[in-house]
Parts: sequence; structure tokens; C-alpha cells
Amino acid sequence: MFLKKCTKCGKEFPSNKTHFRLKRINSKSNRKGLNSKCRECEREYTREYTRINQPWKKKSVKAYIKKYRNDNADTIKNYELKRMYGIDIDEFRKMLTAQGGKCAICGIAHDEDGTGQLVKNGHKHFSIDHDHKSGEIRGILCAKCNRGVGHFKDDPALFQSAITYLKSFNKVSFEVSEIPEESRGQTMATN
Repeated sequence: MFLKKCTKCGKEFPSNKTHFRLKRINSKSNRKGLNSKCRECEREYTREYTRINQPWKKKSVKAYIKKYRNDNADTIKNYELKRMYGIDIDEFRKMLTAQGGKCAICGIAHDEDGTGQLVKNGHKHFSIDHDHKSGEIRGILCAKCNRGVGHFKDDPALFQSAITYLKSFNKVSFEVSEIPEESRGQTMATN
């Protein structure tokens, strides 16, 4: 077996894969296609290179991702809608327009920034509300109301229990059925 000398530390090792990594397939400059540095010297070099170069790489990648998400918000939203619900962004906008551009529960208005984008700074303002069992789309809610419905596990009995609980602390008496259908969103939004 041949001995091979590391170009970094100067130590001699048996010329095999245990002590030297294989070079790229197209490299013909070394015997048996082995790197010129031993494995330990390569590890040391890689650690040092990473320590020096990693911080700016992370910042650069994060900045690129943020810029890409802001510049392509509609494309990303369209992809997510198709993947998760089988609708495109135009159908989403039609549904939102049919709801008056407001959340179906609290009535908060859609806050477009003039560009027609449905997201602002990468945060979704409106979400598709759907039945988790059947997958059927029920409507469009603001992110807070959608999370609220999710926390109540789509169970009307839990909502009724929450209403009863809140009524026990508030002296105001109301029933959900007492609130007219057309003003449900506006009533809660003004409180």
C-alpha cells in the first residue's frame, strides 16, 4: 500500500478512503482520485470556513426569502389555495367579494394595499374556513376568527358553552338567534 502525505499537516497516511476523501469523479490530478488533505484537516478547514462565512449567508438567504415572498405574494397564495383547497386566487377573490370583502364572523374589512395583494408583509389576513371532515369550503374568515373556530373544534356546543360562560359575567343578555343575519359581522366589529 502506498503512503500519501497530507498537504496541510504534512503527516503521512495509507493512501485509502479511511484517511483521505475521494476527489470529484472528473479529477485526475491525484493518485487514486483522493484529496490532497487528510480527513481531519478537511474537517478543520470546513469548520473554519463555515464559522467565517455562515453569518452573512444566513442573512443573505433570509433577506432573499423575505423579498421573494413580498414580491410574489399572489403566486404563493395561489399555489397554497390550489394545493390545499382546489381553488385559485380568482375564485378566492370572488368568494371574498360575495361576502362584501369582510370576514364572515366579525365583519373586519379586507385591507388591500392598492396592489390587489391578499397578504401584507407575508401575513395572511383572510383564511379559507372549511369543514375538516368533508373538506367543504364554508367561507372566508379573518385569521383570528378562523383560529377561534379551530380552537372550538367546529363544535356548536362549545360555542354555546362559551356564550353561556361570557353571559354569566356580563349583565347584557343576548342570543345568537336575536342578532339579524345581515348585521352579525357589523354588530361584533363595532364593539
